[in-house]
Amino acid sequence: MIGQLINGTTDDDTLIGTDGDDTINGLSGTDIINGGLGDDLINPGDNADFDFVDSGAGNDTIDFSDADNGFFVIGFDALAGEATYNISGSDNSGTIDKGDDGVTTLLNVQSAMLASGFGAQGSPNDDVFNVTGVDSGFAFIRGLAGNDTFNIVSGPGTVRLDYRSSSVSTGIVADLSTGQVSEDGFGGMDTIVGDPVRQIRGSDLNDSITGSTNGERIEGADGDDTIVGGGGDDSLRGGAGDDVLRPGAGDDYIEIQAGDGDDTVIFTDATSGFFALAHFDLSSGVTFNIDGVANTGTVDKGPEGTTILTDVEVVMTQATLNLYGSFDGDDTFNVTVAEGGNVRIRGYGGNDTINYVDGPGLARVDYNSGSVSTGIVANLATGIVSEDGFGSMDTLLGDPVRDLAGTRFSDDIRGGAANERLRGRDGNDTILGAAGDDALQGEDGDDFLRGDAGRDTIEGGDGNDSIFAGPGDDSGDFMFGGSGTDVVGGGFGNDHLVGGTGSDTLFGGHGGDLIYVGEQILTTSSSESRDSAGGTAWAGSGNDVVHGADGNDVLGGGNDDDQVYGFRGNDVLYLGAGADYAEGGFGDDTIFGGAGNDQIFGGEFGDEEGDDLVYNGGGNDTVDGEGGSDTIWGGPGNDVLYGGDDSDTFAFASNNGTDTVGDFQLGGPEQDLLNLVLLGIASEQEALSLMTDTLDGVSLSSGGTTAIFQGHTVADFTSNSGWFDDTVF
Repeated sequence: MIGQLINGTTDDDTLIGTDGDDTINGLSGTDIINGGLGDDLINPGDNADFDFVDSGAGNDTIDFSDADNGFFVIGFDALAGEATYNISGSDNSGTIDKGDDGVTTLLNVQSAMLASGFGAQGSPNDDVFNVTGVDSGFAFIRGLAGNDTFNIVSGPGTVRLDYRSSSVSTGIVADLSTGQVSEDGFGGMDTIVGDPVRQIRGSDLNDSITGSTNGERIEGADGDDTIVGGGGDDSLRGGAGDDVLRPGAGDDYIEIQAGDGDDTVIFTDATSGFFALAHFDLSSGVTFNIDGVANTGTVDKGPEGTTILTDVEVVMTQATLNLYGSFDGDDTFNVTVAEGGNVRIRGYGGNDTINYVDGPGLARVDYNSGSVSTGIVANLATGIVSEDGFGSMDTLLGDPVRDLAGTRFSDDIRGGAANERLRGRDGNDTILGAAGDDALQGEDGDDFLRGDAGRDTIEGGDGNDSIFAGPGDDSGDFMFGGSGTDVVGGGFGNDHLVGGTGSDTLFGGHGGDLIYVGEQILTTSSSESRDSAGGTAWAGSGNDVVHGADGNDVLGGGNDDDQVYGFRGNDVLYLGAGADYAEGGFGDDTIFGGAGNDQIFGGEFGDEEGDDLVYNGGGNDTVDGEGGSDTIWGGPGNDVLYGGDDSDTFAFASNNGTDTVGDFQLGGPEQDLLNLVLLGIASEQEALSLMTDTLDGVSLSSGGTTAIFQGHTVADFTSNSGWFDDTVF
């Protein structure tokens, strides 16, 4: 039969088809469409809220190609028989087999799921639902009356089993562990087959819903509900009414929202995982009164009721309890943590008050929320968080907060007198310790971190960080640059500085410091420090240890007796005052001796290759070039020089004192060279004329410098040639 063309408007329409083959276009607005009899083509269009479509009897087509916003619900309230729903968001297709009433075909169902969501309602009969979602999409199934069967394919997107209906006469009874809904609210019994259901919502009456060992989201909606989580990473939401929620053990994160009403949350089975007691949906502030030592807890929700918490000690000590306040209200947290327990407090928006009792357990105040719009400004010394990330101010009362975490934005966090752990997370943070042994962590971003009095541990994390021990006269701090181009500076005390990856600059400070340019702290003999970029490190006062890494490093000693290790790469090592020890390591290194009696090794353990350049400083130094073709300058003082393997060059200038060369090689492929240009000696013959035999070996004196070559006579030098080097330096 020829039907009609029926077009809606941009307003909210009710469109009813004829007995013919109609074409119905809903356009925008919240529309209710009934195709009637005939083979109809229905396009509900778009909407800001929802569209409801009942295609009626006939071989109909519903096209969702214009679905960009809002919810789209299909239903078949008037079918005389059973219906089978085969809907796949992944395949972007769907059919509803209505038996004698024909088949409805769904086109572009994926568009509806990717808008606000798609819903399929059953008939009053025994329906079968075979449903697959789509990535990032949402769908719900509502069987209504009848003994329905649900086969929901796990994986893409979200598909929720939904029992909300104004027509139910009683609450539902569902057990996801058995796949049975023994009461569907209409007197029927539903069966879940195939993959486990991951989301279920009850009715507005008194429901009883039990979860399985899988991770599930279970919502009670209105009514006095009883919800048991079972195992898995669950989200339990009581909604309005006086609810009882009993979460089970989980592997990760379990969310509990009691909602309105006088509720009870039982933590007896909460023996693992992270449990979040949340109050996002409440319109006013809440007051937490939780004492893990006394094993008691209540949440006063004001006009919206009270939640009683049982066995809080279990969840604190065997798992982690997260306390989340209302989203915008002024919340109060009165918290004592049980011995060995862990609690995290997050107030969200509003002017919150945190009254922490310093007990045997640990409480962290955590501002890391995806809803914040700016970084926090917190001062633990004054107990004021003048910016909480939401534009409000929090107050910290009671005992000192010992653990505080910032946001993904740029935070300003300043410590107090206690031993504190302060974390910046993302953003370019400023974190300042105070008295006490503090742990400061910048994490991501270009952070500024400074310790103070006490034995502090400071970690920059990712980003280009600036890390300083601070002015406190303490027993030594531990500082780690992490990745990025960092600046790390020691203070008073024997500090431990590690640059990490990236081109870092490290300064020792007062005290005997241990300094590593690379990313790993190891002993000298392990050769495991790694950093391909190269860095800069300078020791301060005190007996320091400075380690380079894989890159081309610049390393400097300080005023006292330091140890400087170049490791891999072409490094430059500067020794300061004091009796220093230096190893160039692998690569072509340049080493400058200092004013003290130094020990300098071009390689690391005697077998490394590398053409090193060594300039002795003042003092009586010992130098061993080790492997490679090295150039060694005598320098002021009475030095002992060894070239090591390969052909080395020994160079001398005026007023260098008396130097001894212990292994000068004459002849062969590894013959050493002697450079006397800065002594004014221009040829091999002139050098021979200045040599004499002594008990210690060959002695050559000129311009206030004496060089002794052990194990040789003047005749050895005369009988060999090619040992004189006239290179002008």
